[in-house]
Amino acid sequence: MFQLDLKRAEVALASGRLEEACQLVQQPSVREHRDGQRLVDKLIEALLARVNLHIESDRLEDAHHDAELAFALGGRKSEVAAAITQLKTLQTKRIETAIAANDVELAVTALGALNEEQRTEPHIMRLLPLAIEPLANRGVDELAAGRLDRATTTDNLLAPLRQHSSKSVEFHDQLRRCHMACEHLRSGRHAEAQCELSLLAQTLPNAQWIQKTQADLSQIVESIANVWSGPIGLLALPARSIRGNSFKEHAVKIVNPQPRSIQWLLQVDGVGGLLIHCDTELSIGSAATSSRFDLPLQTDDLHCAMKLRRNGEDYFAEASVPFRVNEQHTIRRLLVSGDQVSVGQRVRFRFLKPVPASASAVLQLTSAGLARRDIRNVVLMADSLLFAKSGGHFCLADEAESIVVFRQGDALAVKRLSRFNQASDVQSLRVGESIVVGQTRFALASHSPR
Repeated sequence: MFQLDLKRAEVALASGRLEEACQLVQQPSVREHRDGQRLVDKLIEALLARVNLHIESDRLEDAHHDAELAFALGGRKSEVAAAITQLKTLQTKRIETAIAANDVELAVTALGALNEEQRTEPHIMRLLPLAIEPLANRGVDELAAGRLDRATTTDNLLAPLRQHSSKSVEFHDQLRRCHMACEHLRSGRHAEAQCELSLLAQTLPNAQWIQKTQADLSQIVESIANVWSGPIGLLALPARSIRGNSFKEHAVKIVNPQPRSIQWLLQVDGVGGLLIHCDTELSIGSAATSSRFDLPLQTDDLHCAMKLRRNGEDYFAEASVPFRVNEQHTIRRLLVSGDQVSVGQRVRFRFLKPVPASASAVLQLTSAGLARRDIRNVVLMADSLLFAKSGGHFCLADEAESIVVFRQGDALAVKRLSRFNQASDVQSLRVGESIVVGQTRFALASHSPR
């Protein structure tokens, strides 16, 4: 019986289209035909012949591709195994020669052309750090010298091998901060750019260009703060002091945002009252005004709202008039754990992210507080809240195992973690009820900003 796939495979082989022939001979109709195996043997011979041609022309990547095709067809035939062994020897020798000649770019390029399975072979794994580390160190030197263009080229070269070297990962993170600072500057977010550069300066203390750029940005931020502190800043006062409906509507929209999220009051033995806020934005203002805020503080010194916004794992503080972060004036700032934020003369709070793996954050009110004096901690709930002896959002000294409060749809739930991070049964937290987990009681109540 005539077999169309078999005939097509024979024509492809005769024409030198070996990849097409390999696909066709995989069809059951060809494999099961009496002439199918004979055609497979001819195809393996053609592939091995092309492997030798690639080797003679120093095209080792192409040679390895054909050897893999031959292996898929012929399995562990001695001819195929010999070709693969020869290729491994040649690839190793090429990389070793490049490393010995200090041509790390060629060595990294050769390693990057290998697939992940090849890179896990012992003779290749021992060469990876010898090629990657010197190139990553060169990239760090380019960063410190301010040659960010060269550093970007180096990082792109290291990209396929980055996970095999902690030094390469660190270099990539440093360069990523440079790119983030650049994007912030393009968008006019000078404070965020200043924060990225401050973090970068901790890992590149000898980079003089970072220090100069920080100084220039400090002058820009201070100049913006001075402008807002002048007559133009009067336009940021509450809407009732501005004439005209269009100005009033605009001011109400920006300066006095309306709270729209669900809040809970969670009482925890040994910790106290926690105000749980689950929205991505939190507005902070004075309870003495007619405007409504998510966090109304007992002060008449706060004439304009501040807003905290969560973007992924990052938190930004912003306001239409200057405020202070660690005593530096700004109107918008990317917050890092431990930042001291001051608004007006009386409003002070500390921003904390005690658990790096969690996007949830905590505000510790250190001056003007809420109407309920037992609430000194506000939780910006992203995913979960960890209570543990150490390393959690809050400390429970008497608990042997960690306890997690987490969001479950539009409600909260709690579970206990064992020493092996295995969770116990989940218990729902219901408003007006309390539950005991381990030795700690959790009581949940609804909370209104007013």
